Amino acid sequence: MPVENKAQAKPALIRMESVAKYFPMSGEVIKALEDINLTIYEGEFVSVVGRSGSGKSTLMNMITGIDHPTYGEVLIGGVKTRLLSENEMARWRCNNLGIVFQFYQLIPVLSVMDNVLLPMQLHDGFSVDHTDRAEQLLHSVDLWQKKDRFPAQLSGGEQQRAAVARALANDPSILIADEPTGNLSSSEAKSVMDVLKQTVSAGRTVIYVTHDLDIAATAWRTVTLSDGRIIKDEKRLSKYQKRSASKKNGQQIHQIPSQTD
Repeated sequence: MPVENKAQAKPALIRMESVAKYFPMSGEVIKALEDINLTIYEGEFVSVVGRSGSGKSTLMNMITGIDHPTYGEVLIGGVKTRLLSENEMARWRCNNLGIVFQFYQLIPVLSVMDNVLLPMQLHDGFSVDHTDRAEQLLHSVDLWQKKDRFPAQLSGGEQQRAAVARALANDPSILIADEPTGNLSSSEAKSVMDVLKQTVSAGRTVIYVTHDLDIAATAWRTVTLSDGRIIKDEKRLSKYQKRSASKKNGQQIHQIPSQTD
């Protein structure tokens, strides 16, 4: 029987209310999402699964504000994102969201350190020194010794861990990951999922899309889509929650730093 997630004792962070997204195409209407009602709470660890074309990417685009619903409402922290202007949306996204892409999207001409520094420099200006914060993040994803390398000099798993560090640079409350392990070997995938677990342990909300059911089962909760609808919303006690409980017995888990640390 699914176990209730303790994160539900916290406030609702993301609400999707009767959300539908339609795309006109060749005289027809493609219903990418239909009647989506979904609430995600602060500190939850959520995976989203479904076949290609099930609506996973469209769902993520609704949460990140990359796109807006045809009908219904999306509220993030009480904010109706569809009402924000492009400039307001850019600022809101910079302050609240970290996004990890399947193909890393690291800037190839910048070192790992500079890739992590860049979001902070764009947010606060280049005159502010964020070196300490970047160093903390690179230590947390076990890339400190490779901070001066360029993306092409890293393995796929290392590039994805660098991408997670960059996504966390401005200390967002929500981390969104689109197929973060899709191009990785099983060992590299495990290292990336370990970083996502650490991110949840630091109090952030993590939502990721995956085709891999084993990877999906790492999360506390799995939302399954089919033909644009939620057909299953399963909560479970994950291995990570069991490990977290063992901290009371003296076991330590390495933490992703926040800016207040």
